[in-house]
Amino acid sequence: MSTPWEFDADAVTAEGDASPSQRTSSFDGLERVHLWQGLEPLHVDQARQLERWMHGMALCKQDIHVQLFPIYPLDPWTTPTQAYKELLLDPFNACSYEYNDMPTVVDTSSEYDELLARLERHMTRKRVQARLPFRLTQYLVIGLRIFNLVYRRRKQTPKLVYHDRESSHRMQAQPQYVVQSTHEPVDKEELQYYYRLGGDKVQWALTVCDVDIKVVFTEEEWKAMTDFGQPGVRLLGFKSQESLKLHHTVLPPWFAYPDEEAYSGSITAFTALLRVLAERRKVAIARMVMWANSEPRLVALLPQLEVRDVHGQVEPPGFHVITLPFVDAVRQYPVPESTGASEGQVSLAKGIISQMAFKKSYQPQQFHNYALQCHYRRLQATALEEEEEAAPEPMFDDTLPKNELIHKVGDGD
Repeated sequence: MSTPWEFDADAVTAEGDASPSQRTSSFDGLERVHLWQGLEPLHVDQARQLERWMHGMALCKQDIHVQLFPIYPLDPWTTPTQAYKELLLDPFNACSYEYNDMPTVVDTSSEYDELLARLERHMTRKRVQARLPFRLTQYLVIGLRIFNLVYRRRKQTPKLVYHDRESSHRMQAQPQYVVQSTHEPVDKEELQYYYRLGGDKVQWALTVCDVDIKVVFTEEEWKAMTDFGQPGVRLLGFKSQESLKLHHTVLPPWFAYPDEEAYSGSITAFTALLRVLAERRKVAIARMVMWANSEPRLVALLPQLEVRDVHGQVEPPGFHVITLPFVDAVRQYPVPESTGASEGQVSLAKGIISQMAFKKSYQPQQFHNYALQCHYRRLQATALEEEEEAAPEPMFDDTLPKNELIHKVGDGD
């Protein structure tokens, strides 16, 4: 078995057919390096450890994940995770640390069933959504990396493939704009855009008329209309955490982490701000422009301190970036008055709720997306040309109610 420090970081192409230098933006897979480790001596030389760490950082910066699958332990006193800690860097935060301050490594697996499950699991990389400057004052700026922790996984849209009838060669569709009346082709530079203004009946003098005006503008004017400045986060002030309500969340929250590569000292300033806001139970209110030509958002930065257990880091330190609603997004609905319930009905509902309450908090790892799993299994059966008898059995739908348990609880009361 080759030792991991002999890997060439520029030549690793795990789970992909293109080298990192040849990758394009259309490559959306997760690149992983699987280390199947057997009985191998541990090199504790300082120079070898530094060399392994440099290779691990090179893979980390190229968004290549290294996963260790140990077959046997190295020795009774050393765990596989400790032996390969220079390579098993967590891409979520490893690229901002030095060698002497390496963060906790990612978890490993040893059981066969767990190894097989991890290999078949549809994984997504912890991709940086944006790198933004966080302007606390006019002269104090720190770097932020924005991650998307929760995102709804959807089925991929099937692609339509065009083939030539005579040669059967694959063809690429090229759209072309034409004039509706003469069917003459129109260049892209000649295209204009418009917004429809009005559409409602208004009172004008003594007559009622329909206002339907098309405001026409060119592509350059459209770019000027959508330019709200450079991407970044600007601090506006602070509020108490109690003022942040659940219904204030407009979009799924992002997660902000310091970016030491963009601005030196970002980790120190970020940590100081995080601890002070957490101790005082405050949230930071800021203006955020995520990307170029994107609309500015009003966000609240909710602090989260690091949580660790015996296995390592459970929750990373950082800010949850919560998008707040503007006045135009708030809607008022009439709420009808409730008729109320009797004391017997209230006591019965309390008993049902107490008996059916979950023992632990909601854990997404325990619930699978039934529609996605069925879709993946159908794709697997079609790709491998499996027969109906050999096709995988449909998995259990975790969202279905457990009627037997519900009736059992009801009968017990």
